Amino acid sequence: AVLNGVDWNTWTPSAVTVPAQNITDIAITRTGTFFISGGQVYSWDTINSPMPLMGGADASAIAAGTDHLVVLFNNGKVGVYGGNSSGQLGLGSTVAAQDITLVTLEDTADQIAVGASTTFIRLTNGKVFAAGKNTQYQLGLGDRPASIPALFGRPELLSW
Repeated sequence: AVLNGVDWNTWTPSAVTVPAQNITDIAITRTGTFFISGGQVYSWDTINSPMPLMGGADASAIAAGTDHLVVLFNNGKVGVYGGNSSGQLGLGSTVAAQDITLVTLEDTADQIAVGASTTFIRLTNGKVFAAGKNTQYQLGLGDRPASIPALFGRPELLSW
């Protein structure tokens, strides 16, 4: 099959030179690949060589949804980048972020997770920050509007 001028039946992958040190984390969206090398977040697509993202230094982990990227930094701060049509960046709006933008949180973070159009950030105080598409109640917030990020504590164990 030929897609974007590439015959995928005969194409073979080739090695890519990565700047600085080894890759420590990688995430893929529909628009490109992102990775951490030497603490710096890089963006790489099928046309361009790997490019560092503004504001992406000192990163420890990344996670990607369909159109967005979430970055956990070594100091516990969290940055977001990319599409935001469902408020998945957690910035309180649906405006996309062209550079990595820090999310306002009440405490430092220790874990990130994303869905196609959702973001979850676990804080060191045990609370979870959730943002993004909520049409199927996937944020666990009932019918709260998607563009309004929410913070909730540890869920209670329910018995039936």
